[in-house]
Amino acid sequence: MSTHIPAHASAAPTAQAPARTAVGTAPRPAGPRIRGRQTILHSLRAEWIKFWSLRSTWITSFITITLTVLFGAGLTAAFGRSEQYQDMAKDMITSGLTFGQVVVAVLGALIITGEYSSGQIRSSLAAVPRRGRLLLSKAVVLSVVAFLLGSVSVFLSWAISKPFIGEHAGSLTDSQYAGHIWGSGLVSPPSP
Repeated sequence: MSTHIPAHASAAPTAQAPARTAVGTAPRPAGPRIRGRQTILHSLRAEWIKFWSLRSTWITSFITITLTVLFGAGLTAAFGRSEQYQDMAKDMITSGLTFGQVVVAVLGALIITGEYSSGQIRSSLAAVPRRGRLLLSKAVVLSVVAFLLGSVSVFLSWAISKPFIGEHAGSLTDSQYAGHIWGSGLVSPPSP
């Protein structure tokens, strides 16, 4: 078996440099050390960064909020203007969530298929060798983002449609909700 020595290498063999030691300590081996450990939190952080660094994430998030608010606030305002449907108007605030859920499902598909089509999945699996941990971190990040998008869009839908439905916008003193809250013992009914 022959060994090949590059032309730029010196002809004299080099010995491995001894590791420096402090007085009274044992020598430690020289060489690279791997620092850190792959945990679920590191995997979540990496997925969070990958998720928000894509342009498609921002576009689909904007579309989700826009569709949810337009349908929710639009139907609520339309029902709130009619006297006979004003009681149903406050239930229409969340009617746009169905369309928002479809867009979030598209976002989830983009996250998974985008990595396969670009070849990024190889580096993701090299960084996180356990596939279950990688899939779990993707699912958690998508779930958190879907919750945040839904919460923001329903709040915006309510805030935009509140002037159109007036006193029917709902509060803690509504009779249908007050019975549930007072019956639980958490809140006592107001005194007359």
